[in-house]
Amino acid sequence: MAGEPTTLRDLAKQAQEMRERLVLAQAELAEMEVTGSAGGGLVTVTMRGDGEVTRVAFDQAAVDRGDAESLAALTSPRSAMRPTR
Repeated sequence: MAGEPTTLRDLAKQAQEMRERLVLAQAELAEMEVTGSAGGGLVTVTMRGDGEVTRVAFDQAAVDRGDAESLAALTSPRSAMRPTR
C-alpha cells in the first residue's frame, strides 16, 4: 500500500483494528495488580488495573499507635502512594 492513496475503507479498517487492540490492552490492564505503600511502609495497598482494591495492610507499628487520625491520614486518597512492584 506504500504510495497508494488511503481510502475511507482502509481508514475504517485501521480504526477497527485499533479498537480491538485497545479492548485487549484494557482487559490486560484490568487484570494487573499494583502495590503501593505510604507512610514509610506503614500502609500497603494492592489494586487491580480496573481500580479494585484487593488488599490493604497496616504495619503493626501503625496499629500499635492507636492513633485513628494518623491511620486515616495514611489511607487518605491524598496520601502519596509509592509503587513497590
